[in-house]
Amino acid sequence: MAQFNQQATGSTAAQMQSEFTNREDAAANNQDATVQTNTPLNPAEQSQLDREANYVEQANKVATKMATKPENVTKEDGDTMHSRETKAYGNTEKGGIASQAQNLVASSVQQSYSSELFYLLACLYCNLLILHLIVVL
Repeated sequence: MAQFNQQATGSTAAQMQSEFTNREDAAANNQDATVQTNTPLNPAEQSQLDREANYVEQANKVATKMATKPENVTKEDGDTMHSRETKAYGNTEKGGIASQAQNLVASSVQQSYSSELFYLLACLYCNLLILHLIVVL
């Protein structure tokens, strides 16, 4: 699997996939444990399984985006990941998919601002040169 921008995510795709797989396995183990008892789930158990399934579904989407087109990861993706991970597990894992997505977006925004600032400074410099030429002539 290709590496993500190390500066943007601080992690490799393999590490991210490993974290995702660990969380997915934990969710699957919870489902297996309740299914093996052959007893109906109480509402709290069903709710927990639903929250974990929602997390796994979103994590799969965001992980795929981060691996294939990291420039398409949005702030909403990171925020949704953070929310679903917190609802499913009570907290977010440091360096997990949620934080990687949020860091990737923050880095992209910072790079965008830097590019815009460079462009504006270049335009200002060109305008100053033109103004200088007009004054000299």
